[in-house]
Amino acid sequence: MTIELVALDATNIGLLDAIERTPEPTAAWVREVEDFILGPAARTHLGDPASFIVAVKIDGEVRGAAVHHPLLGYPGSEYISAVLLDHRSRGHGHGKQVVEAVVQHATGASNRAYAVWAVHPSNAVMLEISARVGEEFAVDEQSGYRYFVAP
Repeated sequence: MTIELVALDATNIGLLDAIERTPEPTAAWVREVEDFILGPAARTHLGDPASFIVAVKIDGEVRGAAVHHPLLGYPGSEYISAVLLDHRSRGHGHGKQVVEAVVQHATGASNRAYAVWAVHPSNAVMLEISARVGEEFAVDEQSGYRYFVAP
């Protein structure tokens, strides 16, 4: 299996069209990530030279996407605001490698020392993957989101 991250811009943002939304019913937090990545919100990062939207290719096929940008107030840290894996690619053991690749891209492309991301408390698979890739350092008491960091 090969994983490739492709930086997106106005000329190739259409690559995201290959990602298929999760069929209903699905958890609200899944829909929120899909709406962010596949809707207009992620595209707002296209005009920001400090932000990155990347398509995740698995064996040459676009099967996911991620968004990362500087973590304001924390010099040297890049915030991964979303990671999405197409529902057709979930459950095949790609998650850990995808998160590792996104963390590498976040730190390498931005020249920052750390990548930080938050995980919804109901996303058991991502919580497990995140614990293997990074280190949990905080829990938001109101939302329950758990925060991870990796060099």
